[in-house]
Amino acid sequence: MIDADGPHGGPYPIGKNEGPATMAEPISCDDFARLELRVAKVLEARPHSNADKLLLLQVDVGDQQRQIVAGIREHYTPEQLVGKLIGGTVGLRPCF
Repeated sequence: MIDADGPHGGPYPIGKNEGPATMAEPISCDDFARLELRVAKVLEARPHSNADKLLLLQVDVGDQQRQIVAGIREHYTPEQLVGKLIGGTVGLRPCF
């Protein structure tokens, strides 16, 4: 998450005072139009067994259920997330 009202006019990562966040290179409007943005409801959340910072989330994206991995374990407990609505993209290739 980014705090747009950071101590020096932001943007600054919330919970960190390491200076301005690095912004990614802009993408074209055509590339943005290819993204599929969805709102999903968190059905289940649990800690990842092999990583201290990750949570496994089972989410409902409307027409299907998916499992996603989120690096938010330091900020949320699984109980805080169940039933919440989250935003994200679908159809992205894995980044690793």
